[in-house]
Amino acid sequence: KTDELVGQLELSNGILRDLAHQMIVWNGDKSTVASLETLVRKSLTPQARLQALCALDGLGEVKVDTLLTALGDEQPAIRRHAIRLSEPLLGRSAQISDAVLKHAEESDPTIRLQLAYSLGEWNEEAAALALAKIAIASQNDPYIIAAVMSSLNKENVGPVLAAVMGGSRKQPPPERLVERLLAVATALGDNYAMVKAVSTITQAKDGKFAAWQFTALAGMLDVTARRKQSLDQKLDDK
Repeated sequence: KTDELVGQLELSNGILRDLAHQMIVWNGDKSTVASLETLVRKSLTPQARLQALCALDGLGEVKVDTLLTALGDEQPAIRRHAIRLSEPLLGRSAQISDAVLKHAEESDPTIRLQLAYSLGEWNEEAAALALAKIAIASQNDPYIIAAVMSSLNKENVGPVLAAVMGGSRKQPPPERLVERLLAVATALGDNYAMVKAVSTITQAKDGKFAAWQFTALAGMLDVTARRKQSLDQKLDDK
């Protein structure tokens, strides 16, 4: 029976949990929703909480309250899946959007990886700033950086580039990351982002230029040259 299948999600046997999960989704019985939501909130077994959450998704019955519970779960795997399932609500639900953005501060690499993928679904400044924060914190992780790059588009590449180039008060922006972002901005034809980048790069501080500014400008020239484009033309177009 369907109710019995929900109970199977708390078994220690992963094969049986997976089979029960499949049967719940195949049956499509919405009477299980309340029981699954209870598992997400109260089960002492992390695997049960995770599979109950994913079963609710399979039934098309993931609600905001359930997602908020999962986003605050102590287990990173559950938070990660909750972030993934939150994608359709980013920018639409203030509660979900705020809860998801808080995870940009997490040190767990699986959380940052999922965020880097999911934030590409949300073209607002808050998401772009979070992507920049993740990129800076994970600049030496090729997988997370690849995920960040996959989430860039013509709407958000400019704000992400600007945020990364803003750097921090303690150290200059990472040169390699800036170069890669400039390459994406050039490929997307975002002249506005290029203008903002040039403005930032050529702004002296206390009458002096830092080494990273010369490197970044050289990188911009290299990128446009490789693509047989003129930086002057891009600036004139804007």
